[in-house]
Amino acid sequence: MSSYQQLPFLPTKTDYKVIINIMTYNGDQNVLPFCVRGLLKVFEKNDKEIYIMDDSNHPMDDDVVESVKALSPSVHYETTTFERNRNLNGRVCCVEMVKKFKEHSEEDALNLKVDPDTIVMHRRCFDEFMAMDNSGYMSCQRPGCYFSGVCYGFKTDVIDKAL
Repeated sequence: MSSYQQLPFLPTKTDYKVIINIMTYNGDQNVLPFCVRGLLKVFEKNDKEIYIMDDSNHPMDDDVVESVKALSPSVHYETTTFERNRNLNGRVCCVEMVKKFKEHSEEDALNLKVDPDTIVMHRRCFDEFMAMDNSGYMSCQRPGCYFSGVCYGFKTDVIDKAL
């Protein structure tokens, strides 16, 4: 018998815009399409924008870029030129990422930073987060979350505070 107890369900909100930011490079190009397809499915009823931000020093192959963009009109591709210090390390890199998140953000939206190898299979933890008025940041590394990989969520006002 497992000692794990089911977490109680919190109130949810489902009608919100989702802004998804994925930082990537050519080493992630084989897993990125699975990530994007999963996000499109999980948030299929939401207004959404998915921003793929490729490393200009190590860009993905053109055919991969085109195939990911073809998945949905809500998928946008751009390259970034800031120094990523191998794997998005360092203060300058973090500030530049947050600036990109701010550029893409919209008021009252759920803003996600998702790794390209993250698979999201359910939206409940995001719906619970969006229903909380007093919470501006979430990290989905808790029992009961329905995904694998790194995923951070934040409300738009938190981005301004971070800069």
